[in-house]
Amino acid sequence: SHGLSLLQLLGLLDEVAHDDEHAARAALDVIGQQARFCVIACRQAGIENVVAPLGTSLTQEQCQILKRYAGQVTVLFDMDRAGEAAGMRGAELLLEFGFFPMMASLPGAKDADEYLKKHPKEDFEDVLKKKVALTDFKIEAVMREKAGFPPEVQRVAAAKAALPLLLKAKDEITRSEMLRGISAKTGITIESLTAEWRK
Repeated sequence: SHGLSLLQLLGLLDEVAHDDEHAARAALDVIGQQARFCVIACRQAGIENVVAPLGTSLTQEQCQILKRYAGQVTVLFDMDRAGEAAGMRGAELLLEFGFFPMMASLPGAKDADEYLKKHPKEDFEDVLKKKVALTDFKIEAVMREKAGFPPEVQRVAAAKAALPLLLKAKDEITRSEMLRGISAKTGITIESLTAEWRK
């Protein structure tokens, strides 16, 4: 299976879609103006399998196309509040389609186009290697929001915020892995998390 970032999708579809006219049309339809520059920048840097959704949000149709060609997706979102929110929405939708989405961000740059103007391909690849699970990303975001609170309050709030993601997972194995991740990140036992989730 392929390991692809969200920015890593359109190029792959463009390459394989020649065998499927509908897929070819879909691939062209998911390129947004800003995303197109990011895709081009990645390709010019030698980073393959790059795609992006049209506009700010991933759609169910695009997820269905992804499911045909990718075994794993990493969401690489723009470094602003809107980009982060869109990344979360996209990752949650990917979870519903059976992916185990990972999250990555580009430090010091708004998007891939800007980042690659300042950094070599190897730095970009290092960013992708540091990707984290969706639950870890959610927990870290909540802990930043609760930075002024005691650590215990931060962990409880973060765990409660991450648990609803389990409802979007398609199978028990994925839910089990997500629970283990939440437990490891917050220090709250799996038993307590399971009891809270099943209320």
